[in-house]
Amino acid sequence: MLYKKGAAFLAQDEKHMKTKTRRPGRVIRFILILLLSVVTALFLLPLTWHIHNAWVVGFAGCCLLALACAVFWPRLKKGLKKLWKTKVGKVLYALAGLVVLFAAGMFVAASVHMLAAAYTAPEPDATLIVLGAQVQGDHPSLLLADRLNQAVKYMRQNPGSAVVVCGGQGADEHYTEASIMKEYLVNKGIGASRIYEDDTSANTRENVANAAGIIRAQGLSDRVVTVTQEFHQYRSQQYAKGQGLTVVGGCTARTPFALLPLYWMREYAGISRYWLMGL
Repeated sequence: MLYKKGAAFLAQDEKHMKTKTRRPGRVIRFILILLLSVVTALFLLPLTWHIHNAWVVGFAGCCLLALACAVFWPRLKKGLKKLWKTKVGKVLYALAGLVVLFAAGMFVAASVHMLAAAYTAPEPDATLIVLGAQVQGDHPSLLLADRLNQAVKYMRQNPGSAVVVCGGQGADEHYTEASIMKEYLVNKGIGASRIYEDDTSANTRENVANAAGIIRAQGLSDRVVTVTQEFHQYRSQQYAKGQGLTVVGGCTARTPFALLPLYWMREYAGISRYWLMGL
């Protein structure tokens, strides 16, 4: 009888200990699910701004996949334990760990460079390069208007400066980005003779390369200030340096919070490609 009571007590104590050790794991999983839900919502916010593209779908899809893994972790854990017991599984785990560490390191490094470039104050009397962005009908999008407003502010403070506005005509645009940008600046009181158009470029690299050609052809100062959002400054400035221009800071427009996570991650992908492939 005493033996049975002792065994029952030990079994109950063991069950209690298992429950106690599971509680921290459940709390951590709950917090993780909550965080992933918030991150997923942030990546879906651009949809409310009528921004529908592969980046929104891709990043939101990755977040939803991670959220599903967290929700169904107890079932997933069993399969992962079985995989770990195999040699192939151990190799896959090691490779996955290395990829995650490498990607995390790249993200931190890219973010530091992005912030440093964004907060480098522009020097006076330089040539501005306004990077292109989508136009909607006959007016600039919100992001592009913010860039142009920064350019207006600089040019009013530096009346001897010139500006190159960059951007061709996209498939969903009725006019070239450069023409809409020039019209916007003129309406803000900037003289048309101070504005030069690159109306053929289709991406950041082409924006900067064409702007460099115009600067040299027109005899403008090769001391340049890039005008774009904070997430975009670093890569734009690197392209400008690659064209032999002297970058003397940036006029930085701010990205609305609802769009910042998407564009930050998108630019992280662009910087990673630039670092790894030189593109």
